[in-house]
Amino acid sequence: MEATDYNADLLNANLRALARTDPDTADVLRQVEPAGLAWSASKAGPLTAAATPPGGGRPVQLASRYDPAKEAAALLKPLDDADCAAGVLLGFGIGHHAAEALQRLGPQSLLIVYAPDAARLVDVLGHVDHTALLGAHNILLFTGEPDDTAVIARLEPYAGFLTQGVTLLPHPPTRVLNAEAVAAFSK
Repeated sequence: MEATDYNADLLNANLRALARTDPDTADVLRQVEPAGLAWSASKAGPLTAAATPPGGGRPVQLASRYDPAKEAAALLKPLDDADCAAGVLLGFGIGHHAAEALQRLGPQSLLIVYAPDAARLVDVLGHVDHTALLGAHNILLFTGEPDDTAVIARLEPYAGFLTQGVTLLPHPPTRVLNAEAVAAFSK
């Protein structure tokens, strides 16, 4: 189980892994302060966290308080039946489902991850070791407000993957917290 305290060394390890394939995004994330999520251990052991919605209100759990791995498997069920070469995760959450998606898709496919809130992502990367995920050759990470031109430019080299089928996988808590950004990125 990971520690519930923020760990700058872990953040730096995650960003070094990301920088091997995406130095620009790693540099952007180095400039972002963590969101200050409310962290706890789930009943099954892995970390979970809650985020306060913009404007306040009841905190939203980013992953199951009971069994994040089981929840990740349920979120990824569409991949089991899909004949696709690429998966698009609309939300990073704690990242449990992202790591599982990359494994299910395999090394000959592409995983596109959209994490609309960079501060929330930095907080997660300071708590959870995602070095294997972020260092993979077949992941593209997008964060912040979607810029159509930048998204298209980054996706263009992967056009072959995208024409072979794409499965969109929304992360429900991210959709609650960032509905407009997720809708814009989905277009």
